[in-house]
Amino acid sequence: RRQRHMCIRDSLKTQAQASYHLSKQNFLAAEALASADCVKAEVSRREADRRLSLLDQNLSSIEESERASADAEFQEASCRATQIVATASQAEVDVAKTQLELRQTMLSRANVYAPFSGRVLNIVSWPGESIGPKGILEFGQTDRMYAIAEIYETDIRQVKVDQVATITSKALAEPLRGTVAVSYTHLRAHETRGN
Repeated sequence: RRQRHMCIRDSLKTQAQASYHLSKQNFLAAEALASADCVKAEVSRREADRRLSLLDQNLSSIEESERASADAEFQEASCRATQIVATASQAEVDVAKTQLELRQTMLSRANVYAPFSGRVLNIVSWPGESIGPKGILEFGQTDRMYAIAEIYETDIRQVKVDQVATITSKALAEPLRGTVAVSYTHLRAHETRGN
């Protein structure tokens, strides 16, 4: 379950990054196309001006001059259109960048920071789930824990506070040593781990 949430979280971030980089590449392509179209427009305008000058000297026909002038107007319109596309592409880059920053902010807010070092013992609420009275997780300082031990009534008189104690269990790789912190005469149900 944790891996699924991590995969979704990572894929959302990757998707936002990919969208940003794609829009940036589209902008660069649109900008290059606009630049090329504007260069063509300049060349066409110079050719139209040259044809008009040749027409004034009776060295060119009216048709050639008009064709060159029409071509120049077409190339200038194409230049303006591709500049508008490049501007729109820049806006898409800005939107994608904002979405990426928003996604990164949302993901950073999804992190839970502990007030001290320890270990997550149990996750109670996963991302997207409502947080109930049990909170979102159980967290413990595993280097400093208390063990609740049941002692026979006949042996309880031998247990004293600050006495050295050894805890063994099949779940432990090796016995744990500690000291008795508190001794109760009875154990209430809410003090046990399972309830």
